[in-house]
Amino acid sequence: MYSLETDFQWSGEKDSISSTGPVTFTPGTTAATCFGDNTTCTLTATGTGSLAANIDWFGTFRGRIGIATDYFFWYAAGGLAYGQVKYSGAASFTGGIFKDTGASAKCTGTSGCPASGSVAFADSAMGIGWTLGAGVEGVIPFWGNWTWRAEYLFVDLGRISPTTVYNSSVSIGSPLSHTQTLSPTLTHTAVVMDQVLRFGVNYRFGGEAPIVTKD
Repeated sequence: MYSLETDFQWSGEKDSISSTGPVTFTPGTTAATCFGDNTTCTLTATGTGSLAANIDWFGTFRGRIGIATDYFFWYAAGGLAYGQVKYSGAASFTGGIFKDTGASAKCTGTSGCPASGSVAFADSAMGIGWTLGAGVEGVIPFWGNWTWRAEYLFVDLGRISPTTVYNSSVSIGSPLSHTQTLSPTLTHTAVVMDQVLRFGVNYRFGGEAPIVTKD
C-alpha cells in the first residue's frame, strides 16, 4: 500500500553555541593590518562569541509505502524537504594593543593601549534537502473514518552557503586613540538538520478508513 502527502508548519526550533577564550593577533607591517597604523602591533585580549540558527518554517512532500493489517498501517516515508533558516553570530573582545617598535612607539608598558572590538551578522536563507522516516497509523475503534498516527522523520535541509554583510568595529584608547569600523561581506556554510516526532489524528472523507477490514 502506498500514498503521497505533503505538510507545512511553522517552527521555533533553534540551536546555538558560545565560547570564551584568549584572543591574540599579530598583523604584518602594511598600513591596513594594524588598525590604521603602519607599524607592527600585537593584540592580547579575552573574547566571547556565539552562533545561532533557527528554523523559521519547513515543509515536506513525501511518499509512504508499507503494509496494512486489520487495524494498523506500518509504513516508511521519504521525499523532499524545504525550509527557511535564520542565523546570526556575534563576537567581542576587550584587552590591550601593544605597539612598542620603531620611533612612533606609543602603546608600551605592561598593559599597552586599551582596546575593544565587536562583530555581528544576521541573515536568512532557503534550504532544500530531503526527509526520511517511518510511522504507524491505526484505527480508532468505533470512530469510522478516524485514525491515529505516530511518526518519526529525519529532515536534512541541505548545505546553505550565503554571502552576508557583517558589521565590525575596533576602538583603541589613548594615546593611540583610533577607531576602525568596517562592513565587509563573508560567505559561510551551515548544514541544517532536524528530527521530528509527532502524533496526530486523521479523518478520511468518503468511505471508511482503508486499513479497516470486515468479515
